[in-house]
Amino acid sequence: MTATQITIASAYQGILPTYLYAFQFPVNTVARPAVKLIDPVTVILAGAVFLFCVVIAYTAWVWRLAWAEGQAADSPGPEGLAPGPSGP
Repeated sequence: MTATQITIASAYQGILPTYLYAFQFPVNTVARPAVKLIDPVTVILAGAVFLFCVVIAYTAWVWRLAWAEGQAADSPGPEGLAPGPSGP
């Protein structure tokens, strides 16, 4: 690249929020260690996420039922009157 091209690229980088190719896609030739897909840490993490989802789903279900019961108790009955004891 010439100095003019580098200057134009630098000006362009100042205008738009982009990155140079060398920064965005680095090249690394270091050998990576072998990693198992399923190991104890993965199983524990998946179990914790599943348990968290079950707890949140149960909480939402209980809250929805309690909210529906509260709405049903506050709504008027078939005759337009609120449910409750009739008469003295």
